[in-house]
Amino acid sequence: MQGKLSCRGKANNKASPGLKIDCAKLQRTAAVIGAGVAGSSTARHLARKGWQVTVFEQAANLEHGVNALGQLALRCRIFAQDNSLARFFLAGFLYSAREFQRMSRDEGLGWHPCGLVQLQRAGRHRKKDPAALERLYPEEVLLWRSQEQLRALTGLPLARSGWHSPAAGWLDPLELCQTWLNHPAIELKQGTAIDQIVRESDGWRLLSDSKDIGGRDFPVVVIACGMGALRFPQSASLPLQSVSGEVLRIRESEASGAIHHIIQGERGIFPAYQGRHCISASFGTDENAQEDLTGQSLAMVGDLFNSPLQLKLEGIESAKAKRCQSADFAPVLGAAPDFAECRRLYAPLARNARAAGLPPPAHLPGLFFNLAHGSHGLCSAPLAAEYLASVIHGENPPLSREIAGALDPLRFLIRRLQRQQVD
Repeated sequence: MQGKLSCRGKANNKASPGLKIDCAKLQRTAAVIGAGVAGSSTARHLARKGWQVTVFEQAANLEHGVNALGQLALRCRIFAQDNSLARFFLAGFLYSAREFQRMSRDEGLGWHPCGLVQLQRAGRHRKKDPAALERLYPEEVLLWRSQEQLRALTGLPLARSGWHSPAAGWLDPLELCQTWLNHPAIELKQGTAIDQIVRESDGWRLLSDSKDIGGRDFPVVVIACGMGALRFPQSASLPLQSVSGEVLRIRESEASGAIHHIIQGERGIFPAYQGRHCISASFGTDENAQEDLTGQSLAMVGDLFNSPLQLKLEGIESAKAKRCQSADFAPVLGAAPDFAECRRLYAPLARNARAAGLPPPAHLPGLFFNLAHGSHGLCSAPLAAEYLASVIHGENPPLSREIAGALDPLRFLIRRLQRQQVD
């Protein structure tokens, strides 16, 4: 592709088959399961369009998981080539930056657009061609800078050359979710674990310990509870993975007070917030790992600088969290397929991966997924929420068909059929 990466694709002037909802025939009430970044953003985007939303959160309060980390970075997930996912994450990054700026101006959100520096990785890590990436991405997203330029930019003795993302920044995820949920059309029910979603004639009934806790049938339900989605039969077949890790919070020193950008390498360090720096999470693929990575994380932060930065190492705090990601590391977004029926409809793909003339997919009416944002939730979840809200409300979605297809929950079943991996 010549020139900058485009956020646009082929116009999606109407929703895909099975996605379009006739709002005139629906009471505009929706339930969202999960009050994290995905769930709270979905609730707010629906509320903006005139929907009454009830959010069910299993935990007794919002200060848990990723929300308890204190600082979370908005950064664009970078791809070396133009493809649907690259376009989605670029569009998501720019959308989130505008959303957080608006919320900062209108609602007092503590959004800090300080910029991010990603130092070039050494050793076995593949180096991406700076010139090629600069041709793909706009300047507010990605600029290659020499070691001397980065030192001049940050005022810090950084160890290597790398990338500068001027539009990146950070915020407190707990404050973000609380701000999204602070809307007269949103009701938050905490300490309420939904364990069954049952289809009724007029919508979906939500049950907790086999008791009806919704008080009514919801015409629309959005599952946005990360790994918790696997407890529901409607989403149990999704290939979701739990990735665990921890962040460290260290006290600000006189020297570390000079950090005004997010500095990222194998680990990263944030500007001080409430007297402490956050050292970015050491997430790994083994969700049961108990290894203490404090020393390793501190050493990796030290590697960001040519000369040691004096840090206060007494009184280090840690916060652990788990993130939900999919098998292909892309969000799971869209209408919930009727997997059993779709397996029957698309059985010909197991005999011919390029079979044509197949029928449109079958969906469970009024049920949607917004899941698996992994470590890029601030970049992807707000735009994903706007996409779902637009589909549910009957508006033209903000994503092209190609991009929506790359995120569609049905993609995993289609691939398995094409690879003859389904019995």
